[in-house]
Amino acid sequence: MSPTSTCKRAVAVSPRSLQRRFKAVLGRPVSDEIRRLRVTMAQRLLAEKEMQVAEIARATGFSSPAILYQVFQRELGMPPGAYREQILGQRGSLGSGLNCCTF
Repeated sequence: MSPTSTCKRAVAVSPRSLQRRFKAVLGRPVSDEIRRLRVTMAQRLLAEKEMQVAEIARATGFSSPAILYQVFQRELGMPPGAYREQILGQRGSLGSGLNCCTF
């Protein structure tokens, strides 16, 4: 089931109507917003938890670690492992109070 169809069931409007309204308010399609939220949550988990990428993929709704990898690479310009190393390196030099991402 597509993210738009899932949202449609929750709000009881047609998929097309939901897409139009969503884009009018946020300026992007429902699927783009869901992907953005998934990537943001994956960023947080990579930075804060000692979970493997496969676990993070499942926890954030990606169908496989490979899909998480592809989306992460496309959206952030680096794979999840490199992101984690970068964040952990920043924490080491800046202290533990770094907040890597927000919702």
